[in-house]
Parts: sequence; structure tokens; C-alpha cells
Amino acid sequence: MVVEKTGISIISKKVLGQFLIVAQPQVYVNGKLNKNLKWNREVFLHLEPFKNHQILINFQYFGKPVCQAIMEVSLNPGEIMKFRYKTPIIVYSPGKITRLQ
Repeated sequence: MVVEKTGISIISKKVLGQFLIVAQPQVYVNGKLNKNLKWNREVFLHLEPFKNHQILINFQYFGKPVCQAIMEVSLNPGEIMKFRYKTPIIVYSPGKITRLQ
């Protein structure tokens, strides 16, 4: 039996000049910490098909979660969606998640 990969792939980007951001972004799936992302690296998250998943991404900045971005996703078996998480210029503003082709 062949098991198909189902999930999302996320690449995290910082705005040029945000050198004070040293913490890696964190991704929460349905309210639970799933894993730490890596800046400028693509990370794959396995997700269960036919379910709605709430994805929240943020990172710690001086001990506080900032640049929070939230999205909902539902996948078919074998489907992989790609996204980019990007910080805003001001770190206390919301982050942005964009679907990639």
C-alpha cells in the first residue's frame, strides 16, 4: 500500500534589515505547537486530509509572540499546498501568509 503525503509546505521570510529577530518562527496546528520553522528554509507539515486545520504562525520577539498570521486549510489525500510566511516592516503588526503556486 502506498501512503500519499498530504500537508503543507511553508517557507518563512524576514524583511531585509530585521537583524534583531533571532527566534525561529513557530507553527501551531489547531492550537498545538507543531514545530519550529526555519527562516528562508522550506518546512513540510503532515496534515490529515478531509479536515479543517487552523494554522497559526508567529515568533518570539523580546519574550512576546509577534507577527501572528492565521489561516485555515483543508486538504484532499495526496495534496500538498505551498505557502510563504512573511514578517511586516513593524514586528508588532500581523504577519502575512500567502499561497504559492
